[in-house]
Amino acid sequence: MAQPVYTAEQLDKLMKNHSKGITEFRDGEQWVKYGTLTEMGELIDKITLSLFPPAQAKPVGYIRARCVKGYQR
Repeated sequence: MAQPVYTAEQLDKLMKNHSKGITEFRDGEQWVKYGTLTEMGELIDKITLSLFPPAQAKPVGYIRARCVKGYQR
């Protein structure tokens, strides 16, 4: 069985409806319904991980320092 492929637009729409507390909405020609907001949140996490794997993301708070001159007294 093939895994469903999600797009960033679908993720955005799901996140917007989740933030509004809407568990049933129309997506194109079909209605999408989730039992709870928790279910939607778990799906959002799964889709985010599949679209944006953590190995490709930069660490939060990453600072690159470059030393131009040595320490002088």
